[in-house]
Amino acid sequence: MDHERSTERRLILSFIAFSCIIIFVAAISLVSINRTMDDLHKELGQITQLHGDLVGQSQRLMEEDTLTSSIVVIAGSFLLILLNFLMTLGGLKHTREEKRVRDRIEEELRAINDKLSSVIEGTNVGTWVLDIPTGISEINARWAEIVGYTLDELSPFSIHTWRNLTHPDDLKVAETHLQEVLAGKQDFYEVEFRMHHKTGTWVWVLDRGKVTKWSALGEPLVMSGTHTNITRFKQAQAALEKSESSQRKLVEQMNQGLLVCRIEEDADHRMLDAIVLSVNRRFEEIIEKSAETILGTSVDNIFLGDRTEWIEMFRSVVESGNPKIVERYTPHLGKHLRISAYSPEPLLFAAIIDDITQSKVVQNQFALEKARLETTLLSVGDGVIALGRSGHIDVINSVAQTLTGWEYADAVGQFYRKILNFGEEDIVERSIGTKKSVEAGTNEVLVSRHGETIPIEAIASPIFDASGNVDGVVLVFRDCTEKRNKQERILHFSYSDPMTGLKNRRAFEEEVHRLNHVRYCPLVLVIADVNNLKLTNDAFGHDAGDTLLRTVADILRKECRETDIVARIGGDEFVILLPNTDAEYANVIIDRMNASIADARVKDMPVSVSFGKSVKLVRSNNMDELFREAEHEMYRKKVAERPQIRKRIIDQLLSSLFSQNPEEQIHSERVGKLCRMIAEHAGLSDDEVDEMELAGIMHDIGKVALGSEFLATEGLADELEGGTVLRHPEVGYNILSAASQYGAIAEFVLSHHERWDGTGYPSGLKGSAIPLQGRILALADSYALMTTAEPDGLGLSDREALGKLSMEAGSKYDPELTRLLTQLVQGDD
Repeated sequence: MDHERSTERRLILSFIAFSCIIIFVAAISLVSINRTMDDLHKELGQITQLHGDLVGQSQRLMEEDTLTSSIVVIAGSFLLILLNFLMTLGGLKHTREEKRVRDRIEEELRAINDKLSSVIEGTNVGTWVLDIPTGISEINARWAEIVGYTLDELSPFSIHTWRNLTHPDDLKVAETHLQEVLAGKQDFYEVEFRMHHKTGTWVWVLDRGKVTKWSALGEPLVMSGTHTNITRFKQAQAALEKSESSQRKLVEQMNQGLLVCRIEEDADHRMLDAIVLSVNRRFEEIIEKSAETILGTSVDNIFLGDRTEWIEMFRSVVESGNPKIVERYTPHLGKHLRISAYSPEPLLFAAIIDDITQSKVVQNQFALEKARLETTLLSVGDGVIALGRSGHIDVINSVAQTLTGWEYADAVGQFYRKILNFGEEDIVERSIGTKKSVEAGTNEVLVSRHGETIPIEAIASPIFDASGNVDGVVLVFRDCTEKRNKQERILHFSYSDPMTGLKNRRAFEEEVHRLNHVRYCPLVLVIADVNNLKLTNDAFGHDAGDTLLRTVADILRKECRETDIVARIGGDEFVILLPNTDAEYANVIIDRMNASIADARVKDMPVSVSFGKSVKLVRSNNMDELFREAEHEMYRKKVAERPQIRKRIIDQLLSSLFSQNPEEQIHSERVGKLCRMIAEHAGLSDDEVDEMELAGIMHDIGKVALGSEFLATEGLADELEGGTVLRHPEVGYNILSAASQYGAIAEFVLSHHERWDGTGYPSGLKGSAIPLQGRILALADSYALMTTAEPDGLGLSDREALGKLSMEAGSKYDPELTRLLTQLVQGDD
């Protein structure tokens, strides 16, 4: 750019300078002409002898010459300036044209350079230039990148760097190619080898190179070339070789025979024969010949049937290029063959051959099976309707006739929608549209011809023809009324408590979620906990406990409103949700429940429930907090009421036992007195003596669990003989230990049927391991039973009873206590 501007400036300055010189010369010329004219005028003035006219004429001629000379000088100068201007203009134009040409050439060179750079970058190749005499090389960034390095990391680079990076097994081959080019034997070389990557792996490189500069003596000076990363190509090549190997194995292991033939033609390009090129193992098995005997021979040696038939079939495939599938029977093999023939390329023929002999047998069986299937469809337990392609009924079995209300003769030929009146969706249409089996919805119903609605399970499956097109539909359906009812019951049980019929915890949580809205506020949450469920279970069994829960549930349900939610969420815990209810009215409902509970009895036991409540005033109140608040109030009341409630229940149980069996009351009171007497003389304290008397009175309270029928049929003497159920000491223990007032005597009652020799029940305690009070109670109980008149006792005298006790002392009774009782009784006598 600067050079062009300098040239233009020089041309312009030359033009100006030359123009100035021309003007200067012209000016001098004009001055000289004028001076010359002036001199001539003076000389004429000195010549007086000339005639005046001649002088005037001479002056005029000189003036004309002066004017003419001036004009010539000025015109010449102008022409010279104009010529100089045109030459300068031409020079400028030429300079600018040269600039444009040079710019265009430079632009083209830049474009070529950019293209070359793009090509190098686009081909993703590394480039190298080797100065052969010095061994110093130049490489680009891509060359270094291929082996995982940067240019700086490989600098300074020489041919030794390349040798160090090249795999030792490949280096010799690569250098051999290199030396052949350096020796002029080859114009260029191309070689593949492995190079060590910075990561420790090997990358495959395609190296191309040639000598680009020779000396005057024909010696190589500079060599250049490229490196291309072909690792992926090599990997793909290996994968391809593996795939080809797999394909070969696949061909060899395929269940079909494979035959490949070369076509032989005549001069008119008509097929004459097919020569066998290759076969697989399965083909050898099918034709029962080895490959060695048929390779290179005509297919006619394989298929010994009508040669013309086989050749014509092969010819039609080769000439048309269209594959063909035919079935042929080969008498000499006794086999049916399916031949899939195609021409993969001109003059090449291939065939995949299946031995379908067995399938032909199956086809014959299929016809028979089809007839049997139709008979089966007409007799299966499900309703079956078969539709043709047009949707008209072809087959309807007896079950389908019963469910739809249509007889066979009336239904066949009818369009299916006239017979099958579904309630939800047309699964037949969906099955045809999707070409898949479609099941009816879980709430599907069938409306019969008589208007009856029947819950059904149904599935529609398409029938396909050989081309894969839907040729019809088979609809199978059954009456699922019973199943639907069972599902509804299961759903009901999943949300209800099977014991009480109330909602369960799952249903309660959903109700909490539903009622969590401002329109239900205030909302009262009530927790009801049944008291003494364990005591009831221990005393009367779990059936009685279940009865207690159902009794409480019935009361809660009865005393609540229809909008209230009552649920059992635990063993003995109920919860009640009272929407749109304030605390005052909730107390009214709870009082009503307590009143009904106070009148209820289970096994003559009073029913007791502890209540606690909390109030949700706004939607933001946390339900967990409300639950804890109500539960805390309930437990506070339960703890306060529990001792008196349990004592009252135990007293009620004892009273119930005595009312059902007055003899039991007489016996228990007598045992209590005998316990007091023995305890007073056995060294027990006054409190312990009182406890012994109470234990004697209550020692058989566990019999309340035996029921009135047992008490009416079994006498007191039966217990002494061991004929009664052995459970009542444990039941008595469980009952008495439930109340703190009777906790001290519970252990005595539990052990009063233990024996001194360890053969008693329920724990099998022996000797002094049996509590003293238990031994006293056992002795007093037995003595009282022995001396009670028949039929309630054995009717023995005191002497006889003491004798019997003495005989069993050391085995059943404590010997010391037995002697003490004997002394006390005989002393009274």
